Amino acid sequence: MSPRPGGEADKFGGRYEGAWTVARLLEVLAGRAVSLQVERGGITPDGVEFFLRRENGVEAHQVKRQAGRARSWTLLALKKAGVLAGAAERVEAGDRFHFISLIPSGDLEELADRARRSDDTRDFVARMLGKEYRLGFDQLCAADAWGGPERAWRVLRGCYADWSSERSVRAQNAALAELLFDNEDGQHVASELGDLVADNLGLTLDAAKAWRLAGEHGLRRAALLGSTSISERVEQLTTRWLNELGGELLRPPIARTEVDELVARFRGDARVLLLSAVAGAGKSAALRECVESLGWPALALRADRLVYGPSTRGLGEQLGLGVSPVVALAAVAQDSPALLVIDQLDAVSLASGRAPELLGTLVELVEERAAYPQMRVLMACRAFDLASDERLRALVAPGGVASEIKLGQLSHEEVAAALESMGLDAARLRPAQRELLQLPLHLVLLAAVADDEHALEFGTAKELFDAFWQRKRRDAERRREPRVRFASVVGRIAERMSASQRLSVALVALDEDDLAADAELLTSEHVLTISDDQVAFFHESFFDCVRPGMDRA
Repeated sequence: MSPRPGGEADKFGGRYEGAWTVARLLEVLAGRAVSLQVERGGITPDGVEFFLRRENGVEAHQVKRQAGRARSWTLLALKKAGVLAGAAERVEAGDRFHFISLIPSGDLEELADRARRSDDTRDFVARMLGKEYRLGFDQLCAADAWGGPERAWRVLRGCYADWSSERSVRAQNAALAELLFDNEDGQHVASELGDLVADNLGLTLDAAKAWRLAGEHGLRRAALLGSTSISERVEQLTTRWLNELGGELLRPPIARTEVDELVARFRGDARVLLLSAVAGAGKSAALRECVESLGWPALALRADRLVYGPSTRGLGEQLGLGVSPVVALAAVAQDSPALLVIDQLDAVSLASGRAPELLGTLVELVEERAAYPQMRVLMACRAFDLASDERLRALVAPGGVASEIKLGQLSHEEVAAALESMGLDAARLRPAQRELLQLPLHLVLLAAVADDEHALEFGTAKELFDAFWQRKRRDAERRREPRVRFASVVGRIAERMSASQRLSVALVALDEDDLAADAELLTSEHVLTISDDQVAFFHESFFDCVRPGMDRA
């Protein structure tokens, strides 16, 4: 097929336009859209590259990478590029007009959103416009633009803008392609689909025709959706995470208002949230409460248990999923709401010194999530690392991928209620003790020694840790003869953690001197956790106690 002017050579020889088009074809293949028609008879006079039919109407997409060296599209630049004229033509023909670019067209998107939230032109001008956008609307009303307020308001209501990065679009394409096609690398599939589109310009591609043509390109339909093995592994990973949190939980638990906020925002329009707090404030427990409150299919990962992989698929293979964790969760959820949890994000901080190179892969996971509109992501990170690592700060900065929710410390009333449940008198607390116990971790330590007559004689956090260690050692020794090698197990684990700069070690590290049996006993005492042949302290703070020379805030 010889390329049409402005057609194959210009579009699918490029990068961004082709990736965006493939993203829409994937929607057709996934059943989210009815059909795709690219360059109907060549690029249309109004500049539209393709038409995407959905159940509720047709979208006309115009894609322009950028405007020269400009960092954004002004309304004037859109008019000069013919975008405004094209938008009016398509909207008045009954389509929804989508303008896509690498750089923002914020004024157009904001005005369009406000127009859709108004009842009529009068309401829009009086209530929604405001001084900030009055000048822009006047530009749209000009005779050489949309020629008046009424027409401008009507056209705006049918306009949409998107400025997703090329990396993000490609990550989403790979994630959805990996779900839909069998035993294939998602990026390779997306490239093949680009060729498919270029070979079939002008044709209307519905799902049946697109799947047939994909087969001709050597692509096979996957059997991931509803896969029993994927479902079982996702459940295993999340159950493992829940079990590892057992030693960190208060009994009875303290309901956190921040969890209510997380749940409410996820049930609303929030897509990616990051929970931050000081060490010991109960971030992981709050994540667990959120997972249980939502009741959605969930996949939980701990960043401090992961080994660096350059791709999300490699990360999934490391976890026994065989595909990207996002793809695995999508296969289980099947377009119903789902939650991906990334706990202990501080483990990839530059400040922590553990595995900073892993952050890029985790960010790609978040970008892949956008391929599945019903999926949400919940991350947790220490406030210290969030403040110290500019890469992490960028996640929650304006325009970042996540919104931050800060988890506060417990109130004095909550501390008093917790002590009452332990059979302790909160009235005996000194101010410094009361402040220490506002961290849930310290309450967990106190609960372990609450039956000791000297339980409330601690003065510092170190004294609380020491009391906890001594009690656990005594309890372990009472359960086994000869005496359990408490110090040897703890020392061996801390030594290997220090050497590897990770917060877990392979269980085989305890094979020497047959320490594994002692470690299992300490696991039953909630001092250690063991899962997937990895052993760790039940909370990372204990590593700091055992290895005080380590720089861990």
